[in-house]
Amino acid sequence: MEIILIYLNFLFLIPQIAQIYIYQQVRTHQKEAQETINLLGELEVAISLLRHKRDGNLVCHPNFKEEAGIKGKGIYHPLLADPVVNDVSFERNMVISGDNASGKSTYLKMVAINCILAQGLGFAYGESLELSYGHVMTSMDVSDDIEVGDSYFITESKTILRMIESLEKSGFHYFFIDELFKGTNTIERIGSGLGIVRWLSRHDCLYMISSHDIELVAASGAVNDNYHFDSRYVDGKIVFDYEIKQGAAVTKNAVNTLKNLHFPSEITRTSQELIGQYEKTGKWSLSRVIE
Repeated sequence: MEIILIYLNFLFLIPQIAQIYIYQQVRTHQKEAQETINLLGELEVAISLLRHKRDGNLVCHPNFKEEAGIKGKGIYHPLLADPVVNDVSFERNMVISGDNASGKSTYLKMVAINCILAQGLGFAYGESLELSYGHVMTSMDVSDDIEVGDSYFITESKTILRMIESLEKSGFHYFFIDELFKGTNTIERIGSGLGIVRWLSRHDCLYMISSHDIELVAASGAVNDNYHFDSRYVDGKIVFDYEIKQGAAVTKNAVNTLKNLHFPSEITRTSQELIGQYEKTGKWSLSRVIE
């Protein structure tokens, strides 16, 4: 039968005739065909989202409010295999400090992602989420651009400038900035950073900024709330709980990280001596380090 059908197709050109017939039908009913394709696309998206929500560990429907801000309970990052949940109280400007790898960047991304999903797809990852509508803009994972010739600092500055210029548009804005101005020297980083937070605090937006700079965190407390993540050094290992806490960071783990990576002891010992010296005198000097 298969051979017979092949010969019949050759003789009567059945596939070509069928193709022409389908083309003519689609052309005649072009509007209906496009509506059908659009409907099938929407159904596929809906089925995909429903399956994702069904298989998700904890997914909620957001509630939208008039007052600006985001408030959530048990929110988590969807791409982590074993995420630590955190509450969100982003109703005032925030600067988040803390130890290296303690969870600052992940927290910013977690809030930004759930804000976008809540407004775009109608669900969020967590027990509950309440927020107002707003534009979401971020400055994260910035890198230099060799082709354009922009350094890290210039690239980051252009990103933040786009945020500032976006305030000319109508509507509320949420800004998420990871490691504000880390591409420049300490003095100008702190001065420029404080200039940014003061300016943003007077406009129709909320910012969530992470920073390692103790001075910037302390000085910015006049216009925003301070939060932090911390760590503990236990039996030669750095232990994180990845839970956000109120107030500025009180712990530091950079030197302990070097120890944990088995840097030469002379380096870590000198680092600790210099840090202790700076905390007492406010100055850096290798000439005072004890041999």
